[in-house]
Parts: sequence; C-alpha cells; structure tokens
Amino acid sequence: MESASLPGLPVELVQEIQSLLTYSSGIALRFTCRALYFNTDKPGPSYEMSDLLAIETWPRYNDASQRPSHFKRPIADEYFFTCPQCLRIRSALYFSNKMMRAKRGKTSSAEDKRKRIFIECGIESGRYRKGMNLQYGGAPVFGIAEHTRVVCWDCGEFYSLLFTY
Repeated sequence: MESASLPGLPVELVQEIQSLLTYSSGIALRFTCRALYFNTDKPGPSYEMSDLLAIETWPRYNDASQRPSHFKRPIADEYFFTCPQCLRIRSALYFSNKMMRAKRGKTSSAEDKRKRIFIECGIESGRYRKGMNLQYGGAPVFGIAEHTRVVCWDCGEFYSLLFTY
C-alpha cells in the first residue's frame, strides 16, 4: 500500500481532519505548507484563552526554549504573551516585568497565565493606578537600563520617565 502525504489527500478529507482540530492546531495546519494553506478553511474568529495560550508556546512566540537557561529573561521583540482581558498576543514590551516572570511566566500553569494582564488593560481595569511606576519590556537590551514608565497622575496615560532636554 502506498503512503499518502497530507497535502496529497483529497480536499474534503483534509477539511474533515481540520474540523476535528483545536483553533491553534488548525492555524498550525494551515501554515504547514502552501497546499494546505489553500486547501483548508481559515479558522473562525471565535477563539478562547486556551487557544492563545497554546499559540504562545509556538517557537515563533517562545524564544526562551531556544536559549541557554541564564538568558531566559523575556526580551521585548522576541517574547510574546497573552492577555486574558483583551484576548491578544502581544510582545513583552506591552507587559510589566512582574507579569512575565515567576508564577505568570512561560512555564507556569494555565491558571496562573490567565492572571497575566497587558499594561493598557491593567490601566483600564484599575489594576495599575495613577502614579504607579512599572518596569516593563523584559530584559534590558543594548546596554539600556530597565524600561521604566509611570501611569500619569492626571490623565492615566503610560509614559516614559526618561526626559529629553
């Protein structure tokens, strides 16, 4: 009996397989190769936090798995995290450092990851109050000190503490 590759299967059979997959697995299947991308349906817009947490562990969004253990601090453009409030995956630049480490980090449980919150969502929900200083964006890069910003006392906007003259 000849073996068949997945892209070589009839379109109807591939779509039936896709219907049994989770949202994140369906997306992964579509991105496997060009033939599967065009022979599978785009997953619907309905997804849940569990789907985003699964996507967050993909190598594209989880660079930590490729690094030595002493270089695992999140880096702004290489680490991505999920916010349960707005249901988006954003880079480390949009999260406070406390939200990306320890009990809410990449290796924590799904329950703990659901407590992680994007800075803008934290300001909107009142979790980050006016006048709070936040370190954000993960590890410093290119010799620049920690990223630190403050939630403005007047307007509630999140702005840098670095001043230029």
